[in-house]
Amino acid sequence: VHRSLGSHISKVRSLQLDRLPFECEQLLQVLGNTRVNAMLEENLSTSATLKQGSSRQEREEFIRNKYVHRMYVALHRRTMPLQDLKKHARQAIADG
Repeated sequence: VHRSLGSHISKVRSLQLDRLPFECEQLLQVLGNTRVNAMLEENLSTSATLKQGSSRQEREEFIRNKYVHRMYVALHRRTMPLQDLKKHARQAIADG
């Protein structure tokens, strides 16, 4: 589903085959998938979560809402300017 949405929405990468930019790699190592998902799904209600039998259309809608519209991100993070997000990311990398 991620690949079909286009790379401008969701970039699927293989950690074995692709070379990530250094800053991105460092950020992912520091935060990890669990923390990133926790931020992206901070305001996700149980009724909006995907179920085992969710259709492709439901999955696409969920992914768009999560990555494009950032619907489940806490409001204070959603309205944060991109420059501030980058600053926080750099600080997270520096803090290790």
